[in-house]
Amino acid sequence: MTKKIKTIGLAVAVVLMLSAATVMSSCSKEDIGNDNGTPTPNETSSYWENDYRQQSLNGKVKTVKTFKGDNRYYDFLEFDNKGNLVKEYELRTDEPDYFSGKSMLYDTKDRLVKVLYGTDKDPQFNIVEFGYDGSYSHTIYFPTNFEFEKDMRLKKGITSFKWTEGEKLYLDLKCISISGNRMIFDGDVPIMGDVVQLEVEYKGSYPENIKFKDKSTGKTGTIQTKFGADGIPERLSFFTNGEEDMYYEYTSIAGFLLMTKYVPDPSDDPGRYAEYKYNDKGYLVSEKQLNGTEYRYEYEYDTQGNWKERTSERKNSNTNNWALSLRESREYTYW
Repeated sequence: MTKKIKTIGLAVAVVLMLSAATVMSSCSKEDIGNDNGTPTPNETSSYWENDYRQQSLNGKVKTVKTFKGDNRYYDFLEFDNKGNLVKEYELRTDEPDYFSGKSMLYDTKDRLVKVLYGTDKDPQFNIVEFGYDGSYSHTIYFPTNFEFEKDMRLKKGITSFKWTEGEKLYLDLKCISISGNRMIFDGDVPIMGDVVQLEVEYKGSYPENIKFKDKSTGKTGTIQTKFGADGIPERLSFFTNGEEDMYYEYTSIAGFLLMTKYVPDPSDDPGRYAEYKYNDKGYLVSEKQLNGTEYRYEYEYDTQGNWKERTSERKNSNTNNWALSLRESREYTYW
């Protein structure tokens, strides 16, 4: 993805800023089906308003710890009592003060307004702020992660976003027009020395085309999405100056959004073409890459249907034998 971002040029700061936001709710999280502690519903209509489903989780989860390998490092998720994701960290078992990751702040309407990136050495290294200006109020979902892959992180109603590092401003974009099926954002990207314009073409409530334009050089980049009737994407394509560079394909199982295929630009990342398959719970069971690498996964589950043990094996392309690759375990707490 790094090379691709550079070829687009104008999208560098946008991608870096937007790639870490999490999904916000466009309604009260108390209205979401799985907040009552029951398994996540199969319907997809509330997917973009449900942080649990964005993380492929069932039930009213409070915290998740995911341990890998020697268990020195582990991933940590924390949700508030409304189901909002509030922390996403990497932690260490042998250094209690260590952390690296982000925390999220919400307003009284459960809208994400700020993301704080940091470490134990610098807790607020980067700050991303989202605005919901009433003069350009809308109900369109806007992707807040342009390196989507498995998570598009759509949000409803965003009219501005800003990225700062201390006193340094990296990006500041605001909605300046909503007309017909188009929404336009305009602003500065001081880190690039450029003025950027984003044009969003939408159908219903979902963005079908997001066009980046560097007003200084004229370079363009487009993210094109094909949505199903329920708002779950089926295909995501990246274009540079009108030519498709890479694409992703998706499906939905057990209410989760799942990537089934990734086809990169051959000149950018030729070995990472991959196909993915899932079980009926929506968890990955096999992965096959263009270079012949294959993985398979087995799970053990808790009473909520969330996996608590995952074992991955890698296939030897010469002998066709499978060998242990990684063991992972999870610990959950629930509200």
